[in-house]
Amino acid sequence: MSNILLTGTSGFLGNAAYRKLSHNHNVFAINFRIVNNYLEIANKFRMMEYSHLLHFAWAGASNNNDLNSSIQIDNISKSIELFNFGLSVGIKHFYFISTSWVYGDYDKILTEEDKCNPKNLYGFSKLKTEEIWAELA
Repeated sequence: MSNILLTGTSGFLGNAAYRKLSHNHNVFAINFRIVNNYLEIANKFRMMEYSHLLHFAWAGASNNNDLNSSIQIDNISKSIELFNFGLSVGIKHFYFISTSWVYGDYDKILTEEDKCNPKNLYGFSKLKTEEIWAELA
């Protein structure tokens, strides 16, 4: 049984992941928007070994009006802080849930080999977070 940290449990995908994973794992939901509490939370986790961090949360993702909002840029810095938090509590496996918006406009079924060309800050911020997490890993 793994111990998993998970963001985004208030969203559709994050909540589904939480419910499914909770059957066979110890899952602890982290509020992505309260980055300042990470170090306080980290002290509580030192007694328990968490091996996986799944990042589903994303502010401003449920409203098309926020696709070009500066909140998307804030998501990048919060995601970096989340990654560093994961390292501080000994996480070994990081999973970032991205979006097809990183590819921009396509009129076909996409694959990971297609060129990324985001057309809004939402897609851009998700792509940059993918790249930063890959570099940090």
